Amino acid sequence: MNNSIRKTLYIFITVFCLMMLLYCKDRPEKAYEQHLVQGIQRNFEIKTRSDMLTLKNAIQDYIYKEGNYPQANNMFELMRLLRPKYTSEAIFYDAWNQEFIVKSSTTHIEIISKGIDQQLNTRDDLKMAM
Repeated sequence: MNNSIRKTLYIFITVFCLMMLLYCKDRPEKAYEQHLVQGIQRNFEIKTRSDMLTLKNAIQDYIYKEGNYPQANNMFELMRLLRPKYTSEAIFYDAWNQEFIVKSSTTHIEIISKGIDQQLNTRDDLKMAM
């Protein structure tokens, strides 16, 4: 699925969830609201994983063409290496608006999202390693 389709789908799902939240807000059943919030959070996770896949593809292209792993301490340094040659997208933050964490060495690179709780090294962290 190309990036424009993914972004359109992400926007559609987010708008739909917000519309449902407005529709259900006056209802006494809190289950609707809870399920809706869970749906929005799931959508954030899907968006973050999609961005991580885009980063993975760009990093793989970089490794193939440059012959080594990109060396970066943060997303701004990584994007400086990847854009515009390996990706046209500027990805710095996850769907929860937290900067991705980059850990790199000469033989390894890892991109981490802190997830919904915005705390590092918890069960909800999303990781992509190469």
